Amino acid sequence: MKTLRRTIVAAMMVMVATFGFAGQFDPVMNVETVSAKQIQLKVNGLASASVRLTTQRGAVLHSETYSNETGFHKQFDLSQLKAGIYFVEVEDSSRYSVVGLQVSKVGVILQPESYISIQKPIVKLEEGIARIFFNEEVESAHLSIFDNKSYVFIDESIASNDFNRSYDFSKVGKGNYFIKLEVLGKEFLHKVEIR
Repeated sequence: MKTLRRTIVAAMMVMVATFGFAGQFDPVMNVETVSAKQIQLKVNGLASASVRLTTQRGAVLHSETYSNETGFHKQFDLSQLKAGIYFVEVEDSSRYSVVGLQVSKVGVILQPESYISIQKPIVKLEEGIARIFFNEEVESAHLSIFDNKSYVFIDESIASNDFNRSYDFSKVGKGNYFIKLEVLGKEFLHKVEIR
């Protein structure tokens, strides 16, 4: 009985990997399997972006930046990868999108439930006041403000009902300061220069 169950599961994995799965995750990012161990990534509508293939621990296996009006279209051969979870990331100046892949001995399975797309927080500095703008789709964030010697001035969690944030840098000394925002597990770092 166990052997029959394993055989059925293996056959289903081969079918999914062989017949492919197309994931149009948003108007920009499209990932699909084209053979058992190959995926195709299409990025449309972005004149420039960074594309990365990473491990579950964040190690970058492949990275490239493109800049053209037609977008990005490339196939990736994953046959040399060990079994495990990997991620395809697309990032431009305003958005970060990622989807997971499960690589096994028999093929690649897209994990559409792992897909996230984050509108990056915006930091604007006017007259020594840093204003932070979040997208409405975010429910919570973590914020840290520190200097170039890693001295932390502020370290706090922010709920979505408290996203209207301003921080006064007008009375701090000259130098470089950093605002680190963590949203849905992704960190965004903004540099604030006070002269």
